[in-house]
Amino acid sequence: MSNSDKRTRRAKNKVKQARLQKQRTQQRANQEQIVRVPPDVIEMFQTLPGFNSEYESVPHLKKHVLTSAGVHRDLEMSVAILYVMYGYWKVSDSDSLYFADLIMLAEKIVEHPTFLEQFHMGNNLLVDA
Repeated sequence: MSNSDKRTRRAKNKVKQARLQKQRTQQRANQEQIVRVPPDVIEMFQTLPGFNSEYESVPHLKKHVLTSAGVHRDLEMSVAILYVMYGYWKVSDSDSLYFADLIMLAEKIVEHPTFLEQFHMGNNLLVDA
């Protein structure tokens, strides 16, 4: 094996190790990042029906997301994130949670059939308003 082959292989390994280290650092940063529920959202949470496994508050959260300023690329995910924040706030009486936990739980909720049913039932609430 020539010296140039060894140098090339060492350079590739060095780049790979740097990439893996950067990835680990980013994962740690995401795990440690804390999300706080804004006061205006807490006020909205106080007007919602109780928090339960039937997802009754989902249509109200969807209405809030649609009426709030901003462009929402993934409406279901935005509502799921709000639902997780609402549940955490209601159960723990805390306005802060870890970003990684928030996203992980929201991704699971978006796949739940009852959530999807309530999400699509929310269209009736929007017409009435």
